Amino acid sequence: ALQEWGGDMFSAMQMEGGADLKSCQEAEEYLANDKLRTAYMKGLRLAAAALEKHSSEAPFHVFDEAFAGRGCRGAWLRGPVDSFKVRASATLFASAASKRGDEELVQAALRLLRHFNGDCSYRPEGEGSAGHMTGFPDEDIRLLGPDIRILHICGVAWGTLLQAAAGTAWDVRSRLPRV
Repeated sequence: ALQEWGGDMFSAMQMEGGADLKSCQEAEEYLANDKLRTAYMKGLRLAAAALEKHSSEAPFHVFDEAFAGRGCRGAWLRGPVDSFKVRASATLFASAASKRGDEELVQAALRLLRHFNGDCSYRPEGEGSAGHMTGFPDEDIRLLGPDIRILHICGVAWGTLLQAAAGTAWDVRSRLPRV
């Protein structure tokens, strides 16, 4: 995830400099490394396959349910925080892949994002929580489709990502929510 949106106090402690990317450009550089790109693609495919096994609240069941006290709606560690982060990450890397002309990765990210159908919602809970922005109130974030804030930060239009998937085996436009 991006440090400014999706990152939190725990990802900041995972390694020197933090585990979160500092910019959309860093995400593009990440994808330029064949080994890292291949690993990310594998993660997208595995996550999408796991999500497909659930008919409702799929992101919560796959990414958050195993943590005691979490619900598909809630704040910070009592809510679907990892679903929030996965959605932000998939949107970030779909944006970066789009800028690089990497249609395969865009399509894999869209396949995952189609499972974010709005039946889960997350709310940051103050400084250090994922999604908190200093000077703004912490409000519920409906986990629906792509993360609009990431698209805005990266300067990518949602339509651009959908266009990258058009007419391919991974064309998921009909199964994605309108945003």
